Amino acid sequence: MLTFYFVVNSKKTNQQYLNMKNNSKFFTHAILILIFSITLVSCGGGGSGGSTSNPPVTLAISSPANISSTSYTGSAIPSVTISATVNGDVQTLNGKSIYVLIESPDQLFDKNPAIALGTGTASLTLNGMNDIPKGDYNNSLKIFVCLDPNCKTQLGNSPLILPYSIKVKQGIALTQKVADISTTFGVTPAPIAIPITLAEPGKPFNVVRFDGLEGSQNSVVASPDGQAKLIVQPSLGWPGKYVARYRVSQEGVAAPGATFELTYTIIQDLKVRAAANPSEVTIRVKYFDSTDHTGSIQVVGNPGTPGLDVGGHLTAGFIDKFEVPPIANGHPNANNWIWYQHDTYVIHACGDRYLPNCLPPGTYKATIGYDYNGNDRGPGLPRISERLLVPITMIISN
Repeated sequence: MLTFYFVVNSKKTNQQYLNMKNNSKFFTHAILILIFSITLVSCGGGGSGGSTSNPPVTLAISSPANISSTSYTGSAIPSVTISATVNGDVQTLNGKSIYVLIESPDQLFDKNPAIALGTGTASLTLNGMNDIPKGDYNNSLKIFVCLDPNCKTQLGNSPLILPYSIKVKQGIALTQKVADISTTFGVTPAPIAIPITLAEPGKPFNVVRFDGLEGSQNSVVASPDGQAKLIVQPSLGWPGKYVARYRVSQEGVAAPGATFELTYTIIQDLKVRAAANPSEVTIRVKYFDSTDHTGSIQVVGNPGTPGLDVGGHLTAGFIDKFEVPPIANGHPNANNWIWYQHDTYVIHACGDRYLPNCLPPGTYKATIGYDYNGNDRGPGLPRISERLLVPITMIISN
């Protein structure tokens, strides 16, 4: 019967292992420390035991010739199985303890390897660790196979040398992983912009929201300096706490996705019966710009106000309070540069899209009025209605 002890260490002696066991500095050079035993049945009679002469058994690595892999930060280094041939009179090892020690200058593999023996073969599987820093790791493993913990008696060809060349590339990363914001009902917080570091900058990326945030919007833009960003814009909602999670990934790239979590708290304010978002709109256009500029306005009633709860409904009732610069007085499109339909508005500086008559440069103002009508409160109780006015400004420049 053979008993195997397995140690992955940067030092070979058992005494050094005991001394280093509680020394955190040791781990700057060792990939792990582990001892475990595997009991295997070997054919034949008992061995001699206790001899310090090298046994007539040799080992040779059959595969791989070297360890080579590429991975990304945030993911595990690929596992590797090291296979070896066992030659010679294995019966001489009967009843002896076998110690396998591995030296490595880099902490790349975890402490859960596996050993397997076959007829004339042996294999060792090392599992790669997670969160290895970005870099190129080029060195060699030394695998000692011994009959004592001090490795005074080794099997033939021990230590086995296995070169490795492991590259860890920068994965997808966000400069901020969590955020916690709060606001009162009726006040929309500013958007949150999270810069993204991509694993492969030249390839497209996706943003997926899961565990959805009620009433939220998100978008991804690139800033003028070329920095990709996740832009999260919470919108109006009812009082409460909401949590949203976003995952950024790249198609065709093995790097794991990066996640961002937003906790959004809306505090009740009974003084605000209904609110609009945005509360005002400003559009800047160029003279002779015939493009339609479209947007939407979200209106939410406060569920804490009787009658303005889930049963309420919105009516976009009017556009008025037109103000035009003196140069535009009498212009046929002075009061015809904005349309609305329900919660959507369209601004066009050149009037009717089919009969363009562009307004001259200047500042133009108007107001969209919204009536948020409450539900039926019962006999003798008046229906509550809240009017919201959203100022609209269009600035035309040369």
